[in-house]
Amino acid sequence: MANKEWLELFPSALCNVLAAVKSDHSPLNISIFHNSEGGIRKQKIFRYEAAWDLREDSALVLEQAWKRNGMGGDLAESLRVKLESCQKGLTRWVKNHNQDEKKKTTRTWAKISRLQDRGDGEHITLMKQLQKDAELSLAENDMKWRQRAKQH
Repeated sequence: MANKEWLELFPSALCNVLAAVKSDHSPLNISIFHNSEGGIRKQKIFRYEAAWDLREDSALVLEQAWKRNGMGGDLAESLRVKLESCQKGLTRWVKNHNQDEKKKTTRTWAKISRLQDRGDGEHITLMKQLQKDAELSLAENDMKWRQRAKQH
């Protein structure tokens, strides 16, 4: 729906015509993306996941991000900056957490398997702790996918 001049000015932009609902004019949805390579990239929507509440360190990330930026004169702007800081902090935390959690879960299942194979009875306390860790990981994963299923 864009003309040649507009496309030359905004090469990494998308322009979509939306359905006219209450008017005979169709609204336009314009998205402009910036990429170091000059190409178009899809903007990822940030959504807080309830499963993060199962991890104590997520609350710490939020607390630190919230306190990082004090309240300024404009309350709305201060709130926006604080929320943006929380989003960035959680995004970094999730990336690291997911990589670490996959490795930890794999190691936990391997340890459980070895202890079950050994079966000498002296490892009951360790086995219970490992099973608790595995159950938490499964609950977190289940909660994540249930929440995502509701969004689609």
